[in-house]
Amino acid sequence: NVKLGVDKYFGLSAHTGDVADSHDIYQLSTTDLSQKDADLKALREDYKKFIDEQQEAHDSITTKEFQHNAMTLLHQIQGSLVLLENAMEEKTAETKKLKRSTTGNADSILTEINELSNVLRKVNEAVELTKNHAPVDRDFITRQMNAIKGE
Repeated sequence: NVKLGVDKYFGLSAHTGDVADSHDIYQLSTTDLSQKDADLKALREDYKKFIDEQQEAHDSITTKEFQHNAMTLLHQIQGSLVLLENAMEEKTAETKKLKRSTTGNADSILTEINELSNVLRKVNEAVELTKNHAPVDRDFITRQMNAIKGE
């Protein structure tokens, strides 16, 4: 869940790199999703309490703990990416194998379809592992890990 609090503002800007460029905004529509009987004062206090708790948790973590947590997450993401790469390589190999065996009988085709199904299951498992992580390329992960290690 995302907590945004209340009393937020919208800002619009645009930049294309050209000095003399201009942009026109023709319409901006917003909708208030608050309940009609919402107690804004209580919402503000709850949000301030939430922010204070987050800040306290942030302030209490040491640099070493942060580096450890970051390395752990990067390692998990890298492991998930390796699983995805391996599963995709297996799928590619199985697909080529299936294409070569179009002259086979129905039983062998069914066996190959089952093998492909297992590969897809592995891909889905790897996707589930990475579901909460933004896509990150391996070079990025390696650079980040090296930066944290001080290399």
